[in-house]
Formats: sequence, C-alpha cells, structure tokens
Amino acid sequence: MVQLGDRLKTVREFLGETQKTMSRRFHLGENTWQSYELNGKLPKGETLADLAALGIDMNWLLTGQGSMRASPGHSAAGDGALPPASPEPGATRPVLDLALLSEAVALVEQGLADRGRHLSPRGKGNLVAALYGLALAGEDGGGSGTHPPRVSPSAAAHLLWLALQMDDSVRAVGEGDGTVGSP
Repeated sequence: MVQLGDRLKTVREFLGETQKTMSRRFHLGENTWQSYELNGKLPKGETLADLAALGIDMNWLLTGQGSMRASPGHSAAGDGALPPASPEPGATRPVLDLALLSEAVALVEQGLADRGRHLSPRGKGNLVAALYGLALAGEDGGGSGTHPPRVSPSAAAHLLWLALQMDDSVRAVGEGDGTVGSP
C-alpha cells in the first residue's frame, strides 16, 4: 500500500524537484520535505494549499484514492499549472523548448509594450502557454516540415488582442470608451 510519504515523493518527482528545492519552493526548513517523504508527516496547511494551487488533488494526496491531478475546475487555482499526467507509468515528460518559450515571452512582452498595456502575471502566463502550445502543435505554420517550431507573430498579435479584450471586459463599466480595435 502506498503511503503519504510515497505520494509526496511522487509529487516532487513529477515537478522535477529535489527534496531541498521542494523545501525552498514551499518556504520550509531545509530538510522538512525530506522528513515529509521519509516519515509520512502531513505537510502544514499552507503547503497543502500551495500543492492544491498547483493542481494536486488533495483527496489523492491524503488518501491515495483517485488521480494525482485535480480534475478541471476542481483545484484551488484551476490554472493548469502542472502539465497533463503521463498516460503510462514511467513515461517521460516532454522536454521544455527554452528557445521557443523565450520567443513566446518576448513576443508577448513586446506586444504589451507596443500597446502600452499590462496583463496580470496569470494572464501573461496563459498567453505565453497558448502561444507555446500552438507553436509546438504546428498550428501557426512554423512547426511543420524540417523547420523547428516557431511562434507566429501573427498568432501572438491575435491572441494578445483577445487577451486584452477579455481583460477589458472584466474592468468596471465606465473605465474606457467601450471601443474595440483590431489586432
């Protein structure tokens, strides 16, 4: 039977962290995460809340029942911070393409600067993730054939426009003239 400490180790490995980096990540004492894993000690409430915000299902963590990942709309944050669970045990997670990710971040930052606008960190992150995913899937026309995937500036402009419209729609009525421009 899998114990709490084993499930905490699974979470740590899923996140690609060491015991020390998990302790730092959750602002714990240097060897606290190690004691969680070795002794099956229950993490403090703040740590559990942070894990839930990352999409870890608390029922699974505490009881071992269900899936490690919270179902959509079920996690505390609901922001999909963790990559999808691997379909097979032992399957490797894809490696992050840092150059592609940097390209997506740069296009978002430049687009915001050009427009003199800001997005929340979550909004920016969602936008970067969407652009990165499109580039990897080849939906922008840059990831097919023998060429490496690239983030499409056109896709970036359109998604940025959409993100800004959504951001504007949640602002209080009367904070603008109500006009919507094209990308």
